[in-house]
Amino acid sequence: MITSADGETRYWTTIEGGAIAMGMGDLEAPDATITQSYDTAVALARRELSPVTGFMMGKIRVEGNMGLLMGLAGALGKLADAMAELDVQY
Repeated sequence: MITSADGETRYWTTIEGGAIAMGMGDLEAPDATITQSYDTAVALARRELSPVTGFMMGKIRVEGNMGLLMGLAGALGKLADAMAELDVQY
């Protein structure tokens, strides 16, 4: 789950069997929840901020299974690479 700081915007991502699925809304019983502001999400998408730096600065908060997220760092990095190629207006 990825949640905006105000709690109003929620996205979910699942990674299972090598497939990634994403959607808006809530996911029942997520393994981890990442909370960040819209500005932080934009900075991450534009590669102006690394996830590690954002976490260390307190701009990204994680609840739940941090070990699982760390184990998925490679897959999440590839997802970020793919999403960086999208033509998005912020």
